[in-house]
Parts: sequence; structure tokens; C-alpha cells
Amino acid sequence: MQWKSPEHIDQMVLFSGNGNLRSLVETMQRRGVRVTIISSISTQPSVIADELRRQADVFTDLIDLRPKSARDPSEGDPLLVTRGVLGRNFQIAGEDDSGPEMD
Repeated sequence: MQWKSPEHIDQMVLFSGNGNLRSLVETMQRRGVRVTIISSISTQPSVIADELRRQADVFTDLIDLRPKSARDPSEGDPLLVTRGVLGRNFQIAGEDDSGPEMD
């Protein structure tokens, strides 16, 4: 995949709430780039700077993405099988017990 310089993109999606990025957003908008910011405003305190949220063409709260991206917790993790102390020893699902362990 080849990186395209900013003058060749139509839309930028920024996953951040850092107000220091407002000048970047403003610069990209002056170049005709539509900017979407994804962060959280519904938490207390919110994690997006108000000036960054107002500068964006589109603001999406992370909580609004949850129904589209979250997995049902009852399904468990299909890739990992935990063994021993959670987070210390695990193996890839489907490997037999003689496979390499990862710490």
C-alpha cells in the first residue's frame, strides 16, 4: 500500500480528543479534506477538547459505535484460550498442549 500525501485525500478520520490537533484539522479542511473526529464526549469528564469537536466536520462519539463494533461478551474470545493465570500464559486456540507458550 502506498501512502498518499494530504493533498490527495478526500476524508480524514481522527481517533483522538487532543485539542492540540485542532490546527491540523483546520489545515486539512483548508485543503478541502473532510475531517471526522471519533472520541468520547459522554464520559465524565469528556475526553475530547471542545475546540477540536467544534472544528470537525463530523463528530462521532465512541459510545455510538459500540453497537456496531462490540462483541457479545457471552461469545468469549475466539482466538485465545487462557490457561493458568489470566494474562500470563496463553496459547492460540487450536494448538495442542505441546505447542509453544507465550508470556
